[in-house]
Amino acid sequence: MIKFKPFLNQDYESIRQKLLSTGELFEDDKFPADDSSLYKVKPVDQIISWKRPSEITQKPPEFIVAKIEPNDLDQGIIGDCWLISAFAAVASVPQYTQIVIPPNQSFENDYIGIFRFRFWRFGEWVEVVVDDKLPVNENNELVYCHNSKDSNEMFGPLLEKAYAKLNTCYEFLDGGDTVDALIDMTGGVHERFKLKKDKNDDGTLKIVNADKLWEFIFKAFSLKSLVGASINMKDGKGDETVLDNGLALGHAYSVLGVYELLDKNGKYELRDPNDQDTQAKSKKLLKVRNPWGETKSYTGKWSSKSPEWNKISPEIKKALKMDDQTDGQFLISLSEFIKNFDELDIVHVDFNAFSDDTNSESKVNWINKQMIGSWKKGLNAGGCGNDRIEDFWKNPQYLITLKLENNQDDLVSIIVSLMQTDQCAKRLKSDATYENSNEPINCSVYKVLDGVGSKKKYAYNDLEEIFSHPSYITQREITVKLDLQPGNYVFIPSLFDKDTEGNYVLRLFIEGGSSNDVKLRGVDLNKKKKPKNNESVNQVISNEENGEIISQQETQEQDDEEYEYEYEDEYEDNYEEVEIPEDYKKSRKNFEIKKMDIVLDSNGQVVSRACSIM
Repeated sequence: MIKFKPFLNQDYESIRQKLLSTGELFEDDKFPADDSSLYKVKPVDQIISWKRPSEITQKPPEFIVAKIEPNDLDQGIIGDCWLISAFAAVASVPQYTQIVIPPNQSFENDYIGIFRFRFWRFGEWVEVVVDDKLPVNENNELVYCHNSKDSNEMFGPLLEKAYAKLNTCYEFLDGGDTVDALIDMTGGVHERFKLKKDKNDDGTLKIVNADKLWEFIFKAFSLKSLVGASINMKDGKGDETVLDNGLALGHAYSVLGVYELLDKNGKYELRDPNDQDTQAKSKKLLKVRNPWGETKSYTGKWSSKSPEWNKISPEIKKALKMDDQTDGQFLISLSEFIKNFDELDIVHVDFNAFSDDTNSESKVNWINKQMIGSWKKGLNAGGCGNDRIEDFWKNPQYLITLKLENNQDDLVSIIVSLMQTDQCAKRLKSDATYENSNEPINCSVYKVLDGVGSKKKYAYNDLEEIFSHPSYITQREITVKLDLQPGNYVFIPSLFDKDTEGNYVLRLFIEGGSSNDVKLRGVDLNKKKKPKNNESVNQVISNEENGEIISQQETQEQDDEEYEYEYEDEYEDNYEEVEIPEDYKKSRKNFEIKKMDIVLDSNGQVVSRACSIM
């Protein structure tokens, strides 16, 4: 079962019991109903007041009307389409929704104005409580997230408020990336597919191999992965400019399902999701949702007014849960999807989705090793080494021993995920925009050479480079899947610029084996046990109602306990810098800053599976 840490030390049950005894309604002093919760840098350009739902809705407010659906939430005046589209994807998998939104919350029995939501935050699950005062305009309308169809449903606005609290204020939700929110609601790991690569000789964009991409997407949905997509801004057109086909530039969408309609003697049949036969001729369709709801609608092939849609029987439409394409949902063919969208993001909670065998139904366990660290100026913030390679080797190092006794002849699959954790602090120091909230990051992987023993700090001549992202990536998290032989490996997380400070979480997910097979430790680090209330960080996602495990992901901390690791204060005095030969310096390329994506070659094979988590 997941254990949740009270965010800002606000324990839901303690607060609730106290208020029940006094009969008072909860007022959150950690996220008050005033301008400090709306913004930190740029004031809101309209008059805002705060009211409880009973003062806003004409009908009695309800926390959830009937049941949670992917199309329940519509975007308000703030640019958080990335959050709204992420939750629509989460809502398509009830097991995940039950974690984020605990049951038994209402405006009826024992109502005291307090609600709670749960998020995965930089290595641990936290529970965020909020009061139910919500921002409204002069017309007494909710200004942010709302349900356009059932205006008295309040879980959406309150969920958005809790996430704003987690991120300091509503302003810090203005601009972001769908996968940030998907990860925060699942604790999963992300892959990004770039749908267009280089240009052809005539200047047109090359398109990825559609069949291979479809296999990845189809398998992802079969393993309950969450999917989002986005369209970049083009040709100088502004953010969220609506095209003639109803799609918007610079906008994030949810992908809620994938379907194949098999043509059987002129009649469509829906392909079984468990059918792994990818050779059958079919119409490949994606169900997509615009977080604007009814405001704008896609008008291309398979849309609600198209000839293709009219050929689908009522039975098939019902099976697609699309009797009508309403509230922002629409069907789009795979070819049109690739043509119109630029990026596809998949967040995996079941890591068997990372298997290169797209038809594999085998299940294995994944061991999770997690380290929390920081880069400190003048201590271990060595940067990329472009100006001085010696500085790179001052960055933090983590040594992992892969000793899989029963699999000595096999390669070990390992997912390496590095996440920086300073987004809100960086927004405060800048102009509050998302673009300035991430540093360019990288994580290099080296194999310890045979004959090199345990060291206080490893140098360039102790190691063989196995992997490094080709560029430093300005994203919240970067991830790569590697296949390694058993042995000793060193992981070096780094920022692009020397002496830039920051905090991070390094997560390693190792396929197969047991906790005793894999040892991870920080090199030249002091180990201290965390306080008691942080001891258990379990990332096995389970159903609270019946304890059913819905993810193969397992967390087994070192020695069954969680530790913080800090560099020794006398680090610089103890570390003897190794002189690096000029030929080595010349052979090492200079790094650049850019995004890194999965790229498929013309045959649909993965050229690079180093991918950025946003």
